[in-house]
Amino acid sequence: MIEKDSTSEAWIESLKLFTGSDRLNRFDSRLGPCVEIEDLLIKVRRPRSNEDLGHLYQHTTSAIIDSYGNGFLDPNNIENSTNSKRLYAWMKGCSQDAEQVSESSSLDQISRVIDRLKKEPESRYNIVIFWDPEIDWTHPNPVSPLSAHFRIRSKRLHSTLAIRSVDAWLGALPMFMGFTRLHEHLARRTNHQVGTVTFFTMSYHIYEMDLPMIQDLPEVE
Repeated sequence: MIEKDSTSEAWIESLKLFTGSDRLNRFDSRLGPCVEIEDLLIKVRRPRSNEDLGHLYQHTTSAIIDSYGNGFLDPNNIENSTNSKRLYAWMKGCSQDAEQVSESSSLDQISRVIDRLKKEPESRYNIVIFWDPEIDWTHPNPVSPLSAHFRIRSKRLHSTLAIRSVDAWLGALPMFMGFTRLHEHLARRTNHQVGTVTFFTMSYHIYEMDLPMIQDLPEVE
């Protein structure tokens, strides 16, 4: 488990695990040889979506984070983002690939989250789903997020994202920051303070070709 005050601190700490941990698995994945850590838990005590990350992740950081993060926040982005489609237009009783999405046939999970957080803030039922077993079992590039849980404790919103698999170097930070934006958005919409964000990743990995990149980060030394 990693627990830090900021997302950037937690991310850097997670990269350090790839510099000599005996917990690493090594195997040839579909996209190439990689090293993997199983079942990693990362908790951010004071998440902020406006962290300055340029010194850590300089190659088109803001563009990657903005592009991926929009999927967590934009209900009008369902044609371009599977995350957005699952959160704001989950198809009721039929395939997510249906060409027409109507109000009566789709479910806006985020609107339901906001409503429940207002009416039953301590509910343990406030869970949203990303993974669609009708599609993702055979999809060549299925979604990484599996489910999210939102709850109010001590007047603060705490959120947890369960993740199937994520590339620690290229994919983790955009996903973490995108979900943090959603976390802050829900706190504002429900008039609660921002609490912790927790990420549980079943496969946290880096492709071997990218290992020199993390070793060159001064913070990882």
